[in-house]
Amino acid sequence: VKRAGEVLKQLEANNQAGKTLTRDLDDVATSRSGYQLSFFQLDDPVLSQVRDEILGLDINNLTPMEALNKLNDIKAIITGKSQGD
Repeated sequence: VKRAGEVLKQLEANNQAGKTLTRDLDDVATSRSGYQLSFFQLDDPVLSQVRDEILGLDINNLTPMEALNKLNDIKAIITGKSQGD
């Protein structure tokens, strides 16, 4: 979010001055600061279990009902509630 604010300020400043973007997009991409958090790099057993559930899915062969049930299973893992609650 912080980086987006910086880019927005640059774009607004360039727009007010009648300029185009002064930096090449490749330059912006390679010089960005900050961190992009990855959902799957966190060392949390719950997130690991969710990752394993998602990676184990064959989404091309799921029926809509199976997909909804699987989503409910994943929600239960995240909230810590069992299916019978």
